[in-house]
This record gives sequence, C-alpha cells and structure tokens, in this order.
Amino acid sequence: MTDDNVVYLNNKLKLSVDPVPAVCEVAGKILSDVVIVGEAEDGTIKMITTQPDAAEILFYLETARYSLMSGDMNED
Repeated sequence: MTDDNVVYLNNKLKLSVDPVPAVCEVAGKILSDVVIVGEAEDGTIKMITTQPDAAEILFYLETARYSLMSGDMNED
C-alpha cells in the first residue's frame, strides 16, 4: 500500500530458548505503543497493552488481522 500510514514489521524472530523476553526487548526498542496477545502457561489467552483506548487497541488488532489475511506475514 502506497498511501498507508501503517508500516508492517514482517520480521519474525526465530529463537530456540525463551523467545518472549527477546521479542519484548525488540518491541521496547522500536515501538512506542504495544498490544501483546498470547497464551499463558495455563492455556488461557491474555492481553497486555500500553494503550488505554479500546478503539486504538481494536485498530491495532484489525491491522494485524489485515496483514495476516493479505499474506503480508510470510511463513518463512
């Protein structure tokens, strides 16, 4: 998209040992606002965010969904 103000970060970190802290460290260096969704040890889905506005959180999630559905995230 040429007129899009969203930059998709297509890089995936491939780590063999404890990847969550490494991903959070990278995110802390390049992002000013985050929504983290993941699975807890007990199998429940959890979300942590720095964004207090529900509309902004939904925008981030829909942007991620669009990226996945359009094939912008490679399986490589």
